[in-house]
Amino acid sequence: MLIAPGALIAARPTGHDFLTYLLSLDQADMAAEELTRLEQLEPERSGNPRLMTRVANALWTAGRFTAALQLYEQALQLSDPSTEQDQLRLELAWRYLVQQRPEPALVELARIDAFGISETVKRQASEMTCLASIIQQDPGQVQRCWEETGLWNRWDAQTQEQAGDMLKRLEPGPKWPAFVRAGASALLPGLGQLTAGDPRDGGNALLVNGAWIAGSLLLASNGLMLEAVMVMAGFGTRFYLTNVRHGFAASEARDARARRKAMLQMLELSASPASIDTADPL
Repeated sequence: MLIAPGALIAARPTGHDFLTYLLSLDQADMAAEELTRLEQLEPERSGNPRLMTRVANALWTAGRFTAALQLYEQALQLSDPSTEQDQLRLELAWRYLVQQRPEPALVELARIDAFGISETVKRQASEMTCLASIIQQDPGQVQRCWEETGLWNRWDAQTQEQAGDMLKRLEPGPKWPAFVRAGASALLPGLGQLTAGDPRDGGNALLVNGAWIAGSLLLASNGLMLEAVMVMAGFGTRFYLTNVRHGFAASEARDARARRKAMLQMLELSASPASIDTADPL
């Protein structure tokens, strides 16, 4: 956003008024710099958690997530125990979850559970713990969380059946499909990758390995056995074994994609209005 020449000079706001003015212009970075400057020049007036939270919200909206999280943490450290602090801690935990960082989110949620004042925020924190468990892809903990917070009992039979299916799909799959696909790639280069849903890598494996096999056969047919063996030992060993490993890895990636899909569906279910009340922005 461009600021018209002289716009800042015309109003002549100073101190915290100037910072608020910058926020009104959606100048998050400049507001953060002004907040730092005020903390250095006016230490006796610095440390306003509400103002720091406003700047953090602006930074978050501008996509400066790391800087916003740091400012949220500073505001939380400076705030006094109160319902407002509980709400700010819940807001910070929610931001961590949005960034798919469940570990620090669980720390903040545990603090709310242990030291929180507001029963409403404590209930929201308990339910938000389910979201962190889903992101961690821990089906056992998710099941316990749903039951302890009463989410499971709020759902009808059909939703419970869908949730149960999601829990099963969140479980790590067995290893044998990966070994089967590695064997398939050993028999026909690229076959394991193709059956795992990666036709591009499968096609590359077939093309590369087909080239060195054809080259080796051509050399052998012309009586150049030593050269054929060298091609097989050099190119063949490298690309053939890489192809087998890729068949195994493609199967593992397929399982990871399925678990991630289940995770996203569970997040949508758990965060729906019928299931959980998320924290309102401060």
